[in-house]
Amino acid sequence: MDPLSALSATCNVLQLFDLAWKLLSGARTVYKSVDGATPNAAFLEATLDNVTQLRDSINAQKGLSPRLEKLCKLSEAVAADLSGILATLKSSAPQRKWQSFKVALRDIRTKKEIGDFLLRIQQLQTQVVTEVQFLMMNKQSALHQEVASLEQITKDLGANLDTHVDDLRKEVVHQLSQVKTTNVESMMEHLSEDVQRLSIRQPAEFESLSRQIDALSTAIAQLQREMQETKSMQGLLKLLQFERLDFRFESISVAHRKTFEWVFRDQDSETIPISGFEDWLRNTEDSPGIFWVRGKAGSGKSTLMKFLCNDYRTAENLRVWAGQDAHLVIAKHFFWNPGSSLQKSFEGLLQSLLFDILRQCPKQLRDAERRIKLRNIGATSRHHLGSMTLHTPLLWGVLQETIRTNPATKICFFIDGLDEYNGSSESIITLVNTLATYENTKVCVSSRPWAEFILAFGADDSLVLKVEDLTADDIHRYVYETLMANDRFKRLANQDVTLMGLMDEIVRKSDGVFLWVYLVVRSLLEGMKYADSTRFLWKRLRSFPVDLDEFFHHMLLGISPIYRTKAVNVFKIAMAATASMPAMMYHYIEQTEEIEGFPLGYPWTPVSQTDFVTSIEDMVLRLDGWTKGLLEVVHHGRAGPDFALSKVEFLHRTVRDFFEESTTIQDMFETHSDPDFDASGMICYGLLAFTKFHPQSGTEYTDYDVIMDIFYHAAMISDDAWRIRHVHPVLDEAGWAIRVGNRDWKNTPTVNTMCEYAAEYGLSGYIDEILQNCDPVYLVSDNRSVEELYTQLLWIALRSKRTSTQHERPWQSIAGFVLFLVERGANPNKWYGESTIWQQFLSDFGDRVKQRDGSVLEICRVLIMGGADPDVPWLDSTFRHRIALVLPYNEAAYLLGL
Repeated sequence: MDPLSALSATCNVLQLFDLAWKLLSGARTVYKSVDGATPNAAFLEATLDNVTQLRDSINAQKGLSPRLEKLCKLSEAVAADLSGILATLKSSAPQRKWQSFKVALRDIRTKKEIGDFLLRIQQLQTQVVTEVQFLMMNKQSALHQEVASLEQITKDLGANLDTHVDDLRKEVVHQLSQVKTTNVESMMEHLSEDVQRLSIRQPAEFESLSRQIDALSTAIAQLQREMQETKSMQGLLKLLQFERLDFRFESISVAHRKTFEWVFRDQDSETIPISGFEDWLRNTEDSPGIFWVRGKAGSGKSTLMKFLCNDYRTAENLRVWAGQDAHLVIAKHFFWNPGSSLQKSFEGLLQSLLFDILRQCPKQLRDAERRIKLRNIGATSRHHLGSMTLHTPLLWGVLQETIRTNPATKICFFIDGLDEYNGSSESIITLVNTLATYENTKVCVSSRPWAEFILAFGADDSLVLKVEDLTADDIHRYVYETLMANDRFKRLANQDVTLMGLMDEIVRKSDGVFLWVYLVVRSLLEGMKYADSTRFLWKRLRSFPVDLDEFFHHMLLGISPIYRTKAVNVFKIAMAATASMPAMMYHYIEQTEEIEGFPLGYPWTPVSQTDFVTSIEDMVLRLDGWTKGLLEVVHHGRAGPDFALSKVEFLHRTVRDFFEESTTIQDMFETHSDPDFDASGMICYGLLAFTKFHPQSGTEYTDYDVIMDIFYHAAMISDDAWRIRHVHPVLDEAGWAIRVGNRDWKNTPTVNTMCEYAAEYGLSGYIDEILQNCDPVYLVSDNRSVEELYTQLLWIALRSKRTSTQHERPWQSIAGFVLFLVERGANPNKWYGESTIWQQFLSDFGDRVKQRDGSVLEICRVLIMGGADPDVPWLDSTFRHRIALVLPYNEAAYLLGL
């Protein structure tokens, strides 16, 4: 039962009782005067309308508990009685002269009817008070649990919503206690006597009960509104918050003790900080500029940015700029190129920044919710936020409006890793510059020293912090404290002073690259396990290349020959994955390699915590042996192993870059590859097992992003025959996870839905297989032709809204799918909403056309071949005219079919 529906129902019942009580007790009169002058017919009509509205509202409630259903039925009977009485009084008003409702009641109803009516009203009061008491005070009630849930969700979101749900619940309990002390049964006896004696008295206790009911009804209505508003605000925050929003920030190591202290002034000395960051934070000028943290790969930029976001001195210094009366907000986003689509995209950046701002600003949260609803076509206040589309122009517009319309809110943005953004550098530079133009904003960014960033942010040396030039002392402290924390090394250092020189040598050779230092120190500590001598420790150090790529190659050479094929396979999986994948997926892939047919046909059985913890701990050790630490398990969201949140990740982004660019790696892959191993296909198997054996398998839980990842990686398999033979059965079983049923869903009426999932990823071979196995009656359901089904699939394949945003669109696969559909009669000129499929595609993906994306241009060519109008408006002209300016003549002519 929905707690808000329960509150609404009880509130309506209370209002009905209150209205009846006021009429009966004489708090409202039928006529203004005793002699019958000036009949209040308007009052009768308004009261009748009020009863009718309450009756309709009560009848409209659905999904209530059995107790509330019984209460609503009793309310219906009372409302029917009242409506009949009021209708009779209204028709008799011009001729009859009554001094009060209860006097009039005696004249138009029998004694038994009056007795039954009063009894029902008494029962109504008793039952509604009992129901309110249960809802508010029973910890097992849905409402009590909902209140606790709302508070927990607010806490989990880290939000300041300025709501008072539990306080209002306590106020309802207080008002309820006032009503419970009133003897309504005794009052009803007095009322019955008054009706029989035609008495018009209005005892004080009658008025007191009316006031108490009013107060209780008002308190419940306030609680209902507050809960609804809280849910709505939480809904927007949850809409903005994507699954891996904080993964990158949380996975960055906390700075070593006393590291980066040089950024701030030492309050106990006259020491001047060696960067201009603190002065920039405090600067009250209208245009303080953009502060840029630049540094080499692996120099510790992200660790520094995390330190700056978290350190209390950042907020203290910003307060000088903001002023004491302003609302100060720090909003951050950490780009992560190896992560999901949202972790490295414009859209993800905007969602992160808005999420951080709005969870700290309840007023702006309400305003943003209204703007998002208004900007969704056809949206009204009744629409649920969950059905809204958050596209980039909408998010960018809402962010700018939030900044511009709240000048008293001062916002400092920290945006890490501009070089990890997956779009053009020019677009992210433009966004950063725009954010910095507002008087109530500051922007601090970090990136590698690419030429475009140097040009954009490097003109003023006072606004640039070059990390590798300032961290020598930090590196020395880290090396000394980490090595000396090892008892064996400390004992050796006390015996041989040359080890102090070894630590100095590490600092000198590092050239400010923390990652290199971390790897060297890790290797030296590994040597301590085998009691390396001082001489051998020096030998270890001198064997390490200074260049990171050469260092990674050196590490790969250390992989045992027996593990190299296994290492190549897991490296391929990590490279093929759209983001960091669960360690349990890697565990299940290993089982797939070792157990024929696994996991196809296996029952959907939840794994125990003991088993998955053991499996993850084993995977930590295996990855260390197979990859020499270049891949590692990172536990997100908690301290220890977690089925879904323990992820396999590259040690650092530079490792992934090395694997993408190094010819050495390609040679290794060719030498040690298993010819039958397909990384994307194995991911499909691993994710299917991950879903089937999830600890919540068999419950209502389904992680749709995991299912969509299966479809995505199926689309990435280059060998069509391999996909059909090995992966189509995986897709069949994945269908069970989206509640298609425990049958072969190719033969069920829900086949169209499954086609839609496959259409988002361009799986034409799989859709063709589904339709060939499907009963033809389902292809023409709802009077649709097969061509209309293909047209709908075309719309789904090309629309901007997707089931999952965790990965990029497989455009090459979609381009082939569009050809498959057009050849079978799909109509690109079909109208959906306010535009055709073709027009909407150009509107959503026109930038890719202008960037001459090969797959998107091929889609345009195929759509025109299928009848799409080349003369539709596009940009400031028509598509035919503009494409001739975008492409060379021969390419434009080919695309247009000339």
